[in-house]
Amino acid sequence: MDEARRVAALARAHGIIVAVGHTERFNPAVRAVAEMRLTPRYIEVDRVSPMTFRSLDVGVVFDLMIHDLDIVLMMTRAALRDVYAVGVRVLGEQEDLASAWLTFADGCLANLTASRLALKTERKLRVFTESAYLSLDYAKRQGVVLSLTENREALERLRALLAEGADLSALDSTQIARVRQLELPTEDPLTL
Repeated sequence: MDEARRVAALARAHGIIVAVGHTERFNPAVRAVAEMRLTPRYIEVDRVSPMTFRSLDVGVVFDLMIHDLDIVLMMTRAALRDVYAVGVRVLGEQEDLASAWLTFADGCLANLTASRLALKTERKLRVFTESAYLSLDYAKRQGVVLSLTENREALERLRALLAEGADLSALDSTQIARVRQLELPTEDPLTL
């Protein structure tokens, strides 16, 4: 706490801004979703990568998941009610993989997974609302939206077929929905 106060005093004395390093808030994909002001019902986040052997003095929650916790709290805008979490140590003294379920006062659920023991790098956020599904790829800075309003006719047609008892098992559901790519600026999050 004393170090933080000294940093704040130095910043004031020199007229500079000091901020916590949550650069994902400035990721173009995250900014685009935040501007939509959606009310999430379910959020799923995966942030996994192979072991880099850096930041082993902290666990994967403080190394990787911290960014996603910040984004989820920013998106939900509701009071956190419960947290159920588990972490596992494999190589070091701190957890190398973790999973957390967060429940919010408005009924939203969030499932976050972080690992530094994966065979691939993946940084994805999926948001389900009553009116849309969004999928973001942080690393590629890409996102897609599947909107209820843009797909209402197709959904009504499918519901009618199901109500009639139609066998839709041969149907490729990914070919039915209209998916829109998010228009994202190419700004660098760290620069912003």
